[in-house]
Amino acid sequence: MTTSEEDQKDPVFNFETLWQMFDRHYGSFIPKRIDWNLLHRTYSPMVKHETTQDELFKIMIGLLEHLNDNHVKLQSKAPPRFFRSGVLGNINRDSGGEHIPVGYNIPDFSLDLVKTKYLKGRYEERLPGTKLAAYFGGDFPLYIYAWIDKGVGYLHLRNFDEEEKTADIMDEIVEEFKDARGLILDVRGNGGGWDSVAKTIADRFADRKRLFMTTQVRNGPKHSDFDPPLFWYAEPKGPLQFTKPIVMLTHRWTISAGDCFVLAMRVFPHVINLGEFTSGAYSDEYWDTLPNGWRVCICNKLYQDPDGVCWEGIGTPPNIRMLNTKEDIVQGRDRVLERAVDLIKAK
Repeated sequence: MTTSEEDQKDPVFNFETLWQMFDRHYGSFIPKRIDWNLLHRTYSPMVKHETTQDELFKIMIGLLEHLNDNHVKLQSKAPPRFFRSGVLGNINRDSGGEHIPVGYNIPDFSLDLVKTKYLKGRYEERLPGTKLAAYFGGDFPLYIYAWIDKGVGYLHLRNFDEEEKTADIMDEIVEEFKDARGLILDVRGNGGGWDSVAKTIADRFADRKRLFMTTQVRNGPKHSDFDPPLFWYAEPKGPLQFTKPIVMLTHRWTISAGDCFVLAMRVFPHVINLGEFTSGAYSDEYWDTLPNGWRVCICNKLYQDPDGVCWEGIGTPPNIRMLNTKEDIVQGRDRVLERAVDLIKAK
């Protein structure tokens, strides 16, 4: 049965299609305790056959905001509109824009400040020009590393891409820092990528095999219908692993595979997480199309930590919560990074 052109444009038909897409496929209704049927009864009466496209977009935004999910997005081309749910969408709108390239223009973090002041311009860059870099609007390297202080190494992870190359590069980096007293692992401004690459990196810091998360795929009409869980383990890989003290730096712009990487690293006893909650966007995402041509991004998996806790919409909590302010960065100071150096020196 084909859909008529009139139905394709009908606001009621498009709203119902959107609601049904999420009802059938979204993976985090239960841990977030979202009553999707109640939200339907709340928002569906707002949509009429004569509802304008602008009005419909705003109503859909109101519905999707309740999911509090950075991976949930709604987009139209004519006219161009974009909505992202969750804390990152709020940050973007509060800053006056819809898109902030990940790692750029973040008020409480500046990689340029780290490179010029704390690394003093002496650092190594690896893997520039990847597909992820192009997607995020730049030709930046995925990995930057250097000695930040006597006996203290520093490694910034920008995105998780290029799994095979990453394994070899991480082996080189671990070899570089094998005699360090400690390492600062910085995933602030990390835009995510592939979970498997995040695991590949975490394996280089593993003291032994440890479960760090489980993932399940929605497979039925009930919000509780899932495939059996896939168990994710971090385990020693490569010729050498770094298991001396590590201070991992995180904040709200530690996204997606970055969220999952933090889940992996926090199971190691030699790792302390300093900074802010991560973004809280763990599940894989996929794009679908509404009858009127609008694109919608849906997350169809359930991610949980080893204790069965789902941090979707919340973010992985740090061991020590500390944030820079915008004024800190403007004045040329990264207090979080300075604290990390002090923690390494204090063992």
